[in-house]
Parts: sequence; structure tokens; C-alpha cells
Amino acid sequence: WCCMLALLRSVQWMRVIFYSLALSAMALNVIGGIMAREMVSHRTVQAKIDDTAPAPLQPEEVVAKSGISATTLAAPHKLAVPAPHPEAHKESISQKLSRSGYTLAAERLSKLDELKAKHNPVLLHSKSNNAQVAKHTSMKTSEPFSCTAENPVHVVFASDPQEYLAMVTSMNSAIHNSQHPERLRFALIFPADVDPGGLCGLIMGYIQRFPGIQCQGESGGILSAQHSCTHRENVEGATKESCFCSTVQFHLVPFDSQEYDVLKYTTSNSLDRKELLMGVNFARNFLDDLLLPWGVGRAVYLDVDTVVQGDLVKLGDTEFKPGKFFAAVSSCYLHMTFWFDFNVDVVKRTMSKNDCYVNAGVYVVDLQQYKANQMQQRIEQLIKAHKQKKIWKLGVHQSSFILALFNHTQLLDARWNVVQLGWNRALPKEKLDGGWVLHWNGSLKPWKKEGLYKERWKPYSTT
Repeated sequence: WCCMLALLRSVQWMRVIFYSLALSAMALNVIGGIMAREMVSHRTVQAKIDDTAPAPLQPEEVVAKSGISATTLAAPHKLAVPAPHPEAHKESISQKLSRSGYTLAAERLSKLDELKAKHNPVLLHSKSNNAQVAKHTSMKTSEPFSCTAENPVHVVFASDPQEYLAMVTSMNSAIHNSQHPERLRFALIFPADVDPGGLCGLIMGYIQRFPGIQCQGESGGILSAQHSCTHRENVEGATKESCFCSTVQFHLVPFDSQEYDVLKYTTSNSLDRKELLMGVNFARNFLDDLLLPWGVGRAVYLDVDTVVQGDLVKLGDTEFKPGKFFAAVSSCYLHMTFWFDFNVDVVKRTMSKNDCYVNAGVYVVDLQQYKANQMQQRIEQLIKAHKQKKIWKLGVHQSSFILALFNHTQLLDARWNVVQLGWNRALPKEKLDGGWVLHWNGSLKPWKKEGLYKERWKPYSTT
């Protein structure tokens, strides 16, 4: 009996030890999950702001400070468009690419066709792709529209070649879901040392598969799917390089980061996101330089990791309150203390600890006011000051941008920038369905193997 009792006690102790180890493992798993979520949000969350208004500039002051005459800004600017190739309508897309010198793009599209034919031949037909889009939108995707609409809404993207596919996918979604696609004009900013042929070739591939995204010329026919990069005189009378792919609908704008010395002061606190230091990511700071010379006085800016489900024309028509010329969406699940050091005077003078950060992945900006209020110079001052004494805890290009524009920011409806798709696996379906712009901020981009919410992305992509 003594031996049996000892054995029973040993078994009981073993059970206690087993359950203790199991509970410890569960606790470590929960703590690890919390830490992982904090690390992801630490990298990806972005910010927002309250509505504090400085004294507004009068229209005549804006024009005087911008250095651009009111007559020039008001006058319609006619863009040169390449003449149609006489045999363009007889050529396949691969032939057009090859004839235009886009051999690499042609080969890539040809291989893409072969892969899709192997796995799902139906996807080779543009009507099938349009049917996929139709499941997510009530917009008719195949009706032609004119390139000659008045009062255009200029939509801006900035990307290096590694994310061209994402950029054109987002652009595709914007056209498909607009009730007035004829008003949309796209300024696609690319690195100045990269041949624009690759980007134009990709756009042509999308036009082949989604014919409803290209506008028609004044004659009623689709203009030639070619790109034309020449030195043209802009509205300021200066001669600068400008590129148009197929029509005035797609304006390719080169960005040379070497022209801006301030970028040498930029640093990253995120060891695993060094791509954020690429020069084109800072193009948003210089949109007045890049677009005002071409008569673009107001722009809608989108990050490439977005899908548009609403009508961007409505966003472009946003009316600014006095003193405001930048409009974006706030992200209040983290406040300014998460991003900025409130021991620094410039931070304490500008915002409060309870203010919400503004996400600069989707916004509207009045470029005339931006230039008149010398935002470029203000951002440069902040970047240089941060190099001497740390002002923001996180971020690379957005922190200086948001801090400089804080007192000029107007908040948008949250549906214009539904964030967290790049890391939060538990977003409600109702929130995603009702979002006007879905934003994959975070590392789990929808074009990656491990990406999230791919079903929201794929209807507008060719991959």
C-alpha cells in the first residue's frame, strides 16, 4: 500500500508539472502575440490631426507667393499627344510593345498569357476580368469615355519599378469605380534614371485586358498605345521633359532625387524597411515643383498599396475650409505620443499629446497654397533639425510631412482611407465593404505570397 500511495503521489505531481508547463507555454504565446502586434503597428501605423486653423491667406497673396500668375493657372493647358500609329489597330499588344522597343515588357506579358492559359484560359479575355470587377462594383466597366472632359481631377502616384504593378492596379480600380472616369488624369511619378518604357508598356498591357480604362480621343478612336517623352514648354514658359503614355490620361513624371540636397539628411529607424529611404518615396514633398509647372493646381495623392472602391472625383472636389489646404484621414487608435517626442519644443508648440496621427497614404492637397506657404522649406527645416536632435520616434518621410502640415490639415471621412489591411487579420467585412479606399499599410501587401485580403486586390490586377 505504501508503494502504491507513493506511486499515486508521483503521478499527481507529474500532472501538476505538466499543467504548469502548459499554462506557461500559453502565457508566452499570448505575450508573444501581443509583442508581435505592437511591433507591426509600431512600423505601420500612421497618423492624423485635429482641425487647428491659422490665419487664411487671401487668393491674391497665394498667387503672389506662388510666383505663378492667376491668368496662367486659370488658362486651359493643352497637352501634346503622340499621333496614332497607322497600323496600331491591326497589331496585338505584344507587337505594339516590341515595335515601341519594350522587348522586356512584351516578353513578360507573353509569359503571363501562357501561364494564365495553362491555369485558367478564361482569364485571357478582358470580359472575364471585367466580370470579376463587376462582382465588387456596380460601375459599367466597358463603356468608352472621352479624353476631353473639363475640370479634370489629377490623381498622383509615386513608385519605383519594383511596385509598378501595384501602382497600375490601384489606378485601374480608381477608373473602374468612378462615375466620371473622363475627369480622371493620372500623374505617375517614376525615378528619373529609369526608362519610362517599362511603365508605359505595363499600362498598355492593362488596356489590353481592361479596355474600359482608356479614354478616347477627340476623333472618337482609341489613341495609339505608345509613349512620347520630349522636352515641352510648360505653363511657366520653361522647357522640361514630360512623358505621355497613349493619351493625356497617363502623364509620366520623372523625379530626380539628386536635385534635392535635403534628402541626404533622411534616416530610417526601421531596420527592416530600408526601402522607405528610396528617393521616389519623398516625391510627395515636392509635388509643387513636379506638377504646378504643368498646370496642376490641386492633386489627389494615393500610395500604391491601395484599392479604390469609391469615386475619386468626389475626393478631388473636396472643399477646403479657410486656412486649410491639405486633407487626410486620421488614425486615432494611436496618438501623437507614439510618433513624436513631446520634450521637443516644435512638437509641443504644434500639437497636443491627445491629437490623432494622420495617414499620408491618401490625401488631397492644394499645390498653390502648399507652395505659397513654403511647405518644402518647412519640411527641410524639420528633417535637418531631426538629424541634430530626434523629433519623431518612428517613420521616415511621413513624420516630417505630417508635422509641417499639421496646422493646415482638414480631416476627411474615415472611409477615404481604411487602413491596417497590411497587418490586421481581423478587420470587419462591413468596414472593408464600406471603405472608399482600402490601404494595405504594413508589410503583408496583397501582391505578396503571405499578403492579406487578396480577394479585394485581385479583381483589378493581371497577376
